[in-house]
Amino acid sequence: MRIHNFSKRWAKKAALNLSVEAIIIFVLAFAMLGVGIFVTDQLRNIGAEGIETSQEILASIEESPSSDKPIVGIKKAGLSLPAKEQTELIIGFYNADKATAEEATLIIDECKSSSSGDISSYAVDGAYPVKVVASAEDVSPSTEVGFYASLKNNNLVSGETYICKLKVVMESDATVEYETLTFFLNVIS
Repeated sequence: MRIHNFSKRWAKKAALNLSVEAIIIFVLAFAMLGVGIFVTDQLRNIGAEGIETSQEILASIEESPSSDKPIVGIKKAGLSLPAKEQTELIIGFYNADKATAEEATLIIDECKSSSSGDISSYAVDGAYPVKVVASAEDVSPSTEVGFYASLKNNNLVSGETYICKLKVVMESDATVEYETLTFFLNVIS
């Protein structure tokens, strides 16, 4: 009989041990579920803030980019760039391609002097004529985004007017061009 009592006592302890383990597993599972929901909510909020920021940038431009006019933000009269200071610019871009424009960012290249005809470009000088600092974004097909850009003269002559190309390119490979806009650039002192 003694053996029989011994097995009952261990059976009760085993059942109690099993239920404690089950409670711990349930508590951990619910804690992990809560953490997962919290992280998902935070990521959703961050994504929504990015969309709102891009929409705010686009709202500050006088016209919206479209498939007919994929780059907007530079007036017909051109852009004035101080010779030794930086200036800010707001550019809108519409991806008219059927593929996503990955790491889309801005560069200004191939500036041709209207008086001498000299060309300043990355290919000729080894540096872009205007240093552009802008964020990089993946732009889905048929989607518009806004860019804040900071421009600084790199090697253009003060007092000259240039015909330049603003290009939307892939940040990691600037040879991948998504769109180009030709405009006047006045370098002022």
